[in-house]
Amino acid sequence: MDFIDFNGTRVAIHELDKYKPLNDNEAYIKEFIASWNKGIQQFKFQTSGSTGKPKTITIKKSQIEASAIATINFLGLKKHTNALLCIKPQFIGGTMMIVRSLINEMNLIVREPSSNPLKSIKEKIHFAAFVPLQIHELLKSAKPNLELIEKVIIGGAPLSESDIKSVSLLKNKVYSTYGMTETVSHIALKQISPILDNYYRVLSNISVRQDNRGCLIINGAVTDNKDVITNDVVSIISENEFEWLGRHDNVINSGGIKIQSEQLESKINTILNEAGYSRSFFIAGLPDEKLGEKVVLLIEGEEVENHINELLSNHLDKYECPKEIFFIKQFTLTESGKIDKLTMVRKLG
Repeated sequence: MDFIDFNGTRVAIHELDKYKPLNDNEAYIKEFIASWNKGIQQFKFQTSGSTGKPKTITIKKSQIEASAIATINFLGLKKHTNALLCIKPQFIGGTMMIVRSLINEMNLIVREPSSNPLKSIKEKIHFAAFVPLQIHELLKSAKPNLELIEKVIIGGAPLSESDIKSVSLLKNKVYSTYGMTETVSHIALKQISPILDNYYRVLSNISVRQDNRGCLIINGAVTDNKDVITNDVVSIISENEFEWLGRHDNVINSGGIKIQSEQLESKINTILNEAGYSRSFFIAGLPDEKLGEKVVLLIEGEEVENHINELLSNHLDKYECPKEIFFIKQFTLTESGKIDKLTMVRKLG
């Protein structure tokens, strides 16, 4: 790494200790690099809290190094190129962009997290990480600039079906990631463009298998060679490929029929997009005396007159149709930018 560009201010790496950070994100980057170079062997991170209460976990430096090297090798990242950090550096996804840059001697271009972090960048970007919200906005306002980035990874939450379709038409290499804080960011990547793959490919030195629920178990150097048992339902395709089906804790048991929320959301997304309806939404299960659980649909924004019920009933099986639709003025987000589904459902009372 030759330099870090802090929001337009270029700082040579050997002069980083003299730089006075202008905000918390810059301060974290400076402090993390200092700790890393001092040989600190353990680092603390907070989990995202998207499916439960956030917690602080300790991760070894050796795990972080293993994750960075696996990504560098998988993507074939080159030394002395430019990496863009425009997501929160305090979370594992952002920190890993710092570490990949350090280990692979890439310059780090830092921009504050925003919907369009590319608007003030003049340098050529070779590698970048985004969250789905940023990709959604970039596809609308800065698609040519997005396409100029050689390799892009997208994480933090699943991409919408419509955005996947749009990204698949790009000419550069774009990947969706699978991972979590406990696995030191992603352990598998699924290419979206210019080839649209069906499955996630596992990085080197990582093994995957299923438990008796059909959920993914991960083991490798990134997990300190210990099993990380997830709540993600998968289909194992081969020893290094799997298909993500959804969260085990997002299965709705309605009248004895098990409905995977993510798969139903994908169907509804396609139906609504084709009808010109583009609001954020998600599916949840609420207690019901007759069914045990009933499927409900939560939509962000003011309530409007629409024919959503009729539209969905014409395209979905009877058991998949939401029994109620709730309009929420604004979705609550976690610190990492994901929809806080637990909080939103609790608000329904």
